[in-house]
Amino acid sequence: MPGDPQAPQHSAADYYERIATAYRADRFGNSYGRFIDAEERRWLQATLPARPPGLVLDLACGDGRFSDHADVGIDLAAGMLRLARDAHPDRGFARADATAWPIGDATLAGVFCFHLAMHLRDDQLRMLFAEAARCLTPGGLLLIDVPGRLRRRLRPHRSDIAGWHGHSAHDLGELRRMAPLFTIESARGMLMLPLHRVPVRWRPLCARLDRALCRLLRPLASYQLIALRRT
Repeated sequence: MPGDPQAPQHSAADYYERIATAYRADRFGNSYGRFIDAEERRWLQATLPARPPGLVLDLACGDGRFSDHADVGIDLAAGMLRLARDAHPDRGFARADATAWPIGDATLAGVFCFHLAMHLRDDQLRMLFAEAARCLTPGGLLLIDVPGRLRRRLRPHRSDIAGWHGHSAHDLGELRRMAPLFTIESARGMLMLPLHRVPVRWRPLCARLDRALCRLLRPLASYQLIALRRT
């Protein structure tokens, strides 16, 4: 999703705090956003078992967009958490950093997070993987999206501000080294074409083409959707 060019002077948490009430409508209230939401939801539903044998964590849950697939959620932006609690009063939510979870050892069957890794430095992403390894039971799943390294090399992102949207990018080899207690179970691409620049009437057709290209040329996609299995 395109970032706010004025936002890098603030932390990501501060930014999401500011835009919490408008986030859902601004990011997912148009045809492009609905395509992103549908692709992420389709992957989540296909990859994470509907009834895993244990708790599922929605990491960086935001306003609870996907928290219906989780038992608990954590986020650093209090405004987002308020919206998540309102939307899912039967779930548990807590304010916490992505590198230090208020979760007991080996208590989770699954963890998923979207639009988070793009904000993290490499050392923070390693800490996230370490927390996931600590909290997941053996065989548990971690689902995460990362900006694709090859795509960023071929088409550098506008922002060179560390910690901002799309600054961080990785390939599968880097993720294997950063998450030694996991194996990569699957990977798929998302967003090959600049769909946000395509006229609305052509987007459904182009979206089908985008999915096909992402299957054939996954490393060239803007984002990589990665499923990692705790060993």
